[in-house]
Amino acid sequence: MKKGLLKGILSLVLCLCLTACGGAPEEGLGSYVCVRAESGETELDPQALFPGGLSLELGSGGKGLLTLDGETGAVRWSLDGEALRLETGKGLSKGSLRAGVLTLDLLGTGLELTFTAEGAPLPSPEPGPLDSLQGSWQGWWEFSEAGARYSELGGQGRVCYAEILPGEGESVRLLLWDADSSREEPAAWAELRPGEEVWAENTAGAVLGIELPQGQWQLDREAAEKGFVLSGRCEDAKGAFTYSIRLERAEEPEGLE
Repeated sequence: MKKGLLKGILSLVLCLCLTACGGAPEEGLGSYVCVRAESGETELDPQALFPGGLSLELGSGGKGLLTLDGETGAVRWSLDGEALRLETGKGLSKGSLRAGVLTLDLLGTGLELTFTAEGAPLPSPEPGPLDSLQGSWQGWWEFSEAGARYSELGGQGRVCYAEILPGEGESVRLLLWDADSSREEPAAWAELRPGEEVWAENTAGAVLGIELPQGQWQLDREAAEKGFVLSGRCEDAKGAFTYSIRLERAEEPEGLE
């Protein structure tokens, strides 16, 4: 979304509401400041989008005020448990309010706004099931049973380095490189997600440019602390090879660029 379009959508909530949402809510009263904006998978900077600020005041009797870049308009709101409804003359926005954090899907557009009680920090997100794998790793990988165009790999062993980064949702992304590759152009990579039968498995990836079959890499929970082994066999029209990668924790990212 462009900045102008985002401002246009948000300006709609400055219109007077058509009807009240009913009731006189008492929970959730207070002032909230926008600290995060997201559209799809894109995180936006609310301070850059709205230099004059974006805030929401939830008052008694279901009445409220939204202030955007210095302009203020009335809204109506209600709270059912943690489910929040915010109604204006242009439509209904739904969200949640829990522990001082208010989220709002603006008019159902997919523009997700996060507010915190005025002066309160944004809480840290809950850790994902594979977050303990994130960080720097180092180890050794070796090749065997290499044939055809890959025959020169047979019997080779190489020092290798890896980094595991946050991925989408509950996934993490593993990058592996050695002296003949780099972090930017890794020799192997994989997307790892929680598996149904195992703690984690790859859903995508490649080794030396050969596609990694889903589920070829599998990890158990101890991998997060003790190190782990990734192994398998790769084959394409040029030939085939078997590989084994042993990784353990590294305190600092190593310098093979």
